[in-house]
Amino acid sequence: DNEESTSQRSHFKSDQEKTAKNKMKGRLESAEWVNAAVQLVWRRYPLLVAEWLRKDVVDEILEGMRRDKLFPAANGLIKNLVATKIVLRDSSPWIMDIRLNQMRSEDELSVTGRVRFVSDKDAGVELNIVCAGGINIPVKIE
Repeated sequence: DNEESTSQRSHFKSDQEKTAKNKMKGRLESAEWVNAAVQLVWRRYPLLVAEWLRKDVVDEILEGMRRDKLFPAANGLIKNLVATKIVLRDSSPWIMDIRLNQMRSEDELSVTGRVRFVSDKDAGVELNIVCAGGINIPVKIE
């Protein structure tokens, strides 16, 4: 009796998991809760968010450009690009159409979405362009 009860519970749990995964697969989620969290963090911790963006996003893009040999060119003027500062203002990114997708593994999910960002005046990225001959050119992109 006890074995049969345990077997029924595990079969029931397995069916529930399959049903939940099928419902979740490719499901479009409301992004309101994500946007509320992004706005809260963006406004409360602007220096931490800016530093994270500089180190983990912009520096990663620049590293990818180096890996792909987009710079420095063998005889080119630009030898390196360095993100020195990111300036944020009140306007935060807006996340739309979050979609949950099951990955190959049973315990992995992929989250995809679209992001819209319209920057405020004076927000931007400050770069240092390192040129041949040791010349440094600071540039601000707004």
